[in-house]
Amino acid sequence: MKTRTSRIGRMEALFNAALDLPVADRVAFLLREEPDSVLRAAVVRLLEHHAAGDAPIDQALDAAIVDTTAAWPARERIGAYRLIRELGAGGMGTVYLAERELGETRQRVALKLIRDFPTAHARERLTRESRLLAELNHPNIASLLDAGETPDRVPYLAMEYVEGVSLQAFCETHHLDVPARLRLFAELCGAVQHAHQHLIVHRDIKPSNILVREDGTPMLLDFGIGKLLDAASRDATATHVFTPAYAAPEQIAGRAVTTATDIYGLGCVLHELLSGQPLHESSANGRIAPPSAVTGGALSRTLRGELDTLVGKAMHAEPERRYASVQALSDDIENYLAGKPLRAAPDSIAYRARKFVARHRYAAIAAGVGALLVAVFVWRLDAETRRAFDAETHAEREAKSASRSRDFLVSLFEAAAPDNTLGHALTARELIDKGREHVARELKDEPDTAARLGLTIAGVYAALGDPKAAVESGERALELAAGDTPERGLLRSEILLTLSVEYDNTERFEDATRASTQALALRERFAPDDHARLGAVLALCAAVAVRHDDGKAARDYLDRAMAEFARAPKVDPSDRAEVLRAMADLDNREGRFAEAIAHAEQALHALDDLPPGSPARLDVWRMLATAQTSAGDGASAVATLERALEVARAALGPDSNKVGDVENDLAVSLNAEGRYRDAIGHLEKSIAITERIRPGARVATAYSTINLGSLYESLGDYAKAEELMRHGIAAIEAESPDESQLDFFRGNLARTLMLRGDLAGARALIERALANIAARDGEKSFAYAFQEFRLARIELVAGHLDAATTALDDAYAVLDPLLPPEHALRVQIHVLRGLVAKARGDLATAEQELQAAETGQGRLSPGDPIDLAIVRMRLAGVRLARGDAAGARRDLDASRPVLDAALLPTAIERIEADAIAAQLDARERISGR
Repeated sequence: MKTRTSRIGRMEALFNAALDLPVADRVAFLLREEPDSVLRAAVVRLLEHHAAGDAPIDQALDAAIVDTTAAWPARERIGAYRLIRELGAGGMGTVYLAERELGETRQRVALKLIRDFPTAHARERLTRESRLLAELNHPNIASLLDAGETPDRVPYLAMEYVEGVSLQAFCETHHLDVPARLRLFAELCGAVQHAHQHLIVHRDIKPSNILVREDGTPMLLDFGIGKLLDAASRDATATHVFTPAYAAPEQIAGRAVTTATDIYGLGCVLHELLSGQPLHESSANGRIAPPSAVTGGALSRTLRGELDTLVGKAMHAEPERRYASVQALSDDIENYLAGKPLRAAPDSIAYRARKFVARHRYAAIAAGVGALLVAVFVWRLDAETRRAFDAETHAEREAKSASRSRDFLVSLFEAAAPDNTLGHALTARELIDKGREHVARELKDEPDTAARLGLTIAGVYAALGDPKAAVESGERALELAAGDTPERGLLRSEILLTLSVEYDNTERFEDATRASTQALALRERFAPDDHARLGAVLALCAAVAVRHDDGKAARDYLDRAMAEFARAPKVDPSDRAEVLRAMADLDNREGRFAEAIAHAEQALHALDDLPPGSPARLDVWRMLATAQTSAGDGASAVATLERALEVARAALGPDSNKVGDVENDLAVSLNAEGRYRDAIGHLEKSIAITERIRPGARVATAYSTINLGSLYESLGDYAKAEELMRHGIAAIEAESPDESQLDFFRGNLARTLMLRGDLAGARALIERALANIAARDGEKSFAYAFQEFRLARIELVAGHLDAATTALDDAYAVLDPLLPPEHALRVQIHVLRGLVAKARGDLATAEQELQAAETGQGRLSPGDPIDLAIVRMRLAGVRLARGDAAGARRDLDASRPVLDAALLPTAIERIEADAIAAQLDARERISGR
């Protein structure tokens, strides 16, 4: 498997090679040179953005308005504001200098409004900007003063008017040196950190969005393309609204936008601020040179080394390798100004010593001489007494920790006693909450004991399915376990292992990798001879790498883990099973399904000595089922998960998140087998468990609720499907109205409405999704083409055959180079072409297309038996229309038992099959006479 770095390099090579070719030859070149369809699609998007230039926003808006050449009509007043002059114009509107009378005073504002074209898209963006700005209150962020609409419904915003100059101009005018520029930049970081603390990402940090007042106060402007983040947003922050010259690699690639994107933008600003050169002049062959490389003389020497390193870390191509937060970037600026070691610099004793001596030169010399004299004197005495004191202290500490731990457990039992709860039976969550309060209150002066109990509490929260609480307890325990002794180092290692897993569960992927790496380093430092535990830690590092698609690192960790186990006198079976489970996961992701199944089965054998009802096997069973499904053995996957579910319920009870996970996995496997009724029951139970564990968290179940609606649609209960889909979509819209996946879900709902006969409602939803996707991703994107395919189905049902053909052809032109040769969507395209041909009376073409669909469906692994039955049923209808009654009977007899067993009588496919059967019966009766 390619690493992220190698994939980016491959994308760059393909992009540059394709640019040298004529436009008409580029797709054929990519199909010939790159088998990876995902990577190939990414290069196609890059070529589209290159061809479109640097104005994706303008293009989207040009499509939404009637006449982009019309000028704003002359006005003197807008609401309470008198216009003075135009300050500037952009893709979505115009900014005016205006003033409002407040008693005897006049307040000047920057009034932002849309040109004479109040499109829904523009009004929505302006409304979003007002909501975001209203939440921010920082001296370095231009504040929102007012918002409203003109009488002709043109929205406007009144913002703080900032009189100032650009950042670079201010520095040059005032002849600021490097330290002064860094202090100015650190002040700007405070504004961005304030926005991030309010869960807002700017997304377009660049020099033109920064002004400096005359008094030296930097001001950050234009949060109009920001987006409110949410813990449950599922990477929904990706956007194509950005300035290409300052865009982070993940923005250009169309991936998720996070706070790391703003850190990249700040790095770009800092690069220009230090070097004095525009960023595009510092680029060569797609690479940005460090600040020192584009300057000369004394300035180059000043920037070389630490400041180059600092800027390089902020602008790293991989988001997870940038600074963890804007505060961390600002802290490194302060470290540089104070002469302290940088976090971004390679950590070494020599480097830290050099920085310390530079800060305290004379004191360091004097201390060194004194330390040398004292060391010679005390060395012998210390060596003789250290061992005795260490042993005695350790024994006392262990005894005291055991005593306090026992007291802690007793206090929990007392808290749960009926006399103390007034008859209310405490839940496990309430009990552990009380335990956490007890640790914080009673063990403030005993950090070792508090840290160990904090680790235990974090593990309990994790088992209860609350990763955020687990992270909070684990991080507090990590603070308490500070110190450089072997005992505390190993305790920190265990805490970091727990945090690594929970960071992953809360989508803090960079922190998860960092925590697992630090845990391994501590274990290697303080207990390198504990080969069994070291192997277990390596296994966890491998699991983290697998989840982050770093196959090379994962394989290396796994090989090292097995080597450590080979050197250990005894290995915990669960640790050996975890290594084998991680191997199975990696094999499955890399397409080696047989090897994945073999490793998962070996992991189960490693746990043979555990009791039959032990829940320790659950993760291995889930991995085995995943591999079985990937290999096309859905029946075995269902049997594996049914066994896992039985154990999970018996061992963990009905309200465990692990039970909910198995219920969800089982629903997925049953759906793949066409067992919709059974799948619905398990998915409903999974949703119910999540609602009990996380009451009030509507978004936590919204995605599963929409999936449940799709199951009911497949079954043929279209009314129930519509109800569930609308409920799930409304929950997501309430929390994250800009969630990009909403357009896909609206397409699902449109399909359901089509099946219910509401073609107007279906078409409205599809057209809304198409408009949103066009503005966000462009009309040549996969998402747009997929919605066009859905529109073609609606047009066919409506009897608009020309419109259906046009939509289908447009969709296929985009999808064909992006899809692998064997893909379910290619099968559905053949089916739709066949149905259009049948509606036109071209039965020969219809039969040919449906035969191609039947062949393609049979080649899919794993294939869907219901989809195959539906294709054969529709092929029977075409053959009957062509007079081939025998062929029609053969196809119908092969498909109808499957459809009758899986679908309700109200399902459109059942209705079609019944109609074909009635026609066949009538024809056969006539022939019999």
